[in-house]
Amino acid sequence: MNYLPGAEQLMALSDFGFYAIAPRALRFIGGFGHIYWVAAAAYTPATNRLAEQEKEILAHMNAEHAHVLRDFCRHYHGRMVPAALMAGIDCDGFDIRADDDLLRFDFEQPVTDADSAREALAAMARKARTA
Repeated sequence: MNYLPGAEQLMALSDFGFYAIAPRALRFIGGFGHIYWVAAAAYTPATNRLAEQEKEILAHMNAEHAHVLRDFCRHYHGRMVPAALMAGIDCDGFDIRADDDLLRFDFEQPVTDADSAREALAAMARKARTA
């Protein structure tokens, strides 16, 4: 619901559901002569604990660091917003709901847990403050 708050109505329907796709192989098409299969194991991201820690990270960032989220919007997207909420975080970055838009912010390196996420967010905050 963090990403699509208007979808709550769909969740109430009895014929709506979510499905997970578990690929066995992926087809890479990189241009003429660069087409091949990739085993699913080679495509799977490293095991991480971030998903199980996401709820606490979002609650902390939204309650304690709302000003930093606005700084991120200003510095990385050139957007001055009155309010910003972190909607989600994953190993590659995080999303902030600013006004009616969802803005994506990428980490420089993948993060795998709350501690590495904290370090990445702090580094991004320092850059946003000094700019």
